Amino acid sequence: MRLQQDGDMEVSLEETVVMEIRATKTAFLAHTGPISLGQWLRVEHPSPLKEVRRFKVAGTFSTNFSYVTGFDFSIEQGGKISSNAQYKVRIWGDGPGGYVRTRTIKPTSILPSTRVFAFEVGQG
Repeated sequence: MRLQQDGDMEVSLEETVVMEIRATKTAFLAHTGPISLGQWLRVEHPSPLKEVRRFKVAGTFSTNFSYVTGFDFSIEQGGKISSNAQYKVRIWGDGPGGYVRTRTIKPTSILPSTRVFAFEVGQG
């Protein structure tokens, strides 16, 4: 996987891409929608606070595709969300480039907050 100047991640055909989401100081309340023009190969929950998703970039993908992940946070006693609550997202692939996208998502006033992860299929 490579990073393009516009912020999209560039992947290659047949590359396997992994997205790992880890929750801290909150219940795992993230939810990921379908991949536009593709599908998830596998979704695992190795712990109550971690999810790992995989997909393989196949010929069914166009040159551009994306998916949306929403992040919600659990409320503690007293009705507030912990100021230390967060999700860490890591996305990487097994193709050329070696780029790893990392994001830290913290609570906002609008919940759930969503992030779009966009990809372009490159020539390499």
